[in-house]
Amino acid sequence: TSQKLVKTWHKTPVVVGVDPARKMDSTVVTVVWVDWDRPDEFGYYDHRVLNWLEIQGDDWEEQYFQIVNFLSNYDVMAIGVDANGVGDAVAQRLKVLMPRAEVVGVTSSQSEQSSRFKHLQALIQRRMLGFPAHAKTRNLRIWKRFYQQMTDAEIQYKGPNFMVSAPDEAYAHDDFVDSLAIACSLTKELTMPSVEVSS
Repeated sequence: TSQKLVKTWHKTPVVVGVDPARKMDSTVVTVVWVDWDRPDEFGYYDHRVLNWLEIQGDDWEEQYFQIVNFLSNYDVMAIGVDANGVGDAVAQRLKVLMPRAEVVGVTSSQSEQSSRFKHLQALIQRRMLGFPAHAKTRNLRIWKRFYQQMTDAEIQYKGPNFMVSAPDEAYAHDDFVDSLAIACSLTKELTMPSVEVSS
């Protein structure tokens, strides 16, 4: 069954979230498989994190190569990129390097972040967000960083806005959380394109 699932994941279009590095952060890319065929009664789709890529440093030419190489393993339907600061250049470059995918630049305005995090919270509460957790996977450094950031993330309310961020502590980060929220936000408006088959 797991082999069938893996084959299905690689055939099914995925959505991707990219949180470009700023200052001491890492660039994090999150690949999410979406079960487009079985929405729940409220139109929410089952989401499953397939993989992550974390890149340290600020050599962007090298990062573009790593991101494109990493995503070549998947049928990428859409890529969301935090387009603030250097992220705008990242989004523009990915549009050129990955013309088959829809590249969406998202902003970090409080209202847009709030919308992303509310959608992510709704998926979590509805048990429609999963991630790898095999014993071997849990030993990976990248999994530990993802899990740490997800469990450390703090909710804050700023007026009507629902915000999520890392604790105000040294070495605390929220790159994985942001990348996941960006990927999942792409499914709020997207519906699976219909395909006509003719003999």
